[in-house]
Amino acid sequence: MGRLLAGGALIGGAAACAALVRRGALTLDLGVGRTIRPLGPVSWQIEASPEVVFDVIAAPYLERTPQALAGKLEVWERGSDMVLAAHFTR
Repeated sequence: MGRLLAGGALIGGAAACAALVRRGALTLDLGVGRTIRPLGPVSWQIEASPEVVFDVIAAPYLERTPQALAGKLEVWERGSDMVLAAHFTR
């Protein structure tokens, strides 16, 4: 009887864990496919001129919002040197 009870508890626990994983309430970190970096400043060497980099970053805000960003970015107000925008992230 004790073995049957222990087996039922094990199966019930496994089913509860599986339900939590399916709902996203329990995550299993297997450490696969991740890169861990220390916190702190990060720097990259960019070969483009500062003006080109600024133009590329500012384009979705100053010009018409690209269709690919339409669901993630909503520009509320544009000025000559400032933009008020809402960003939508998951």
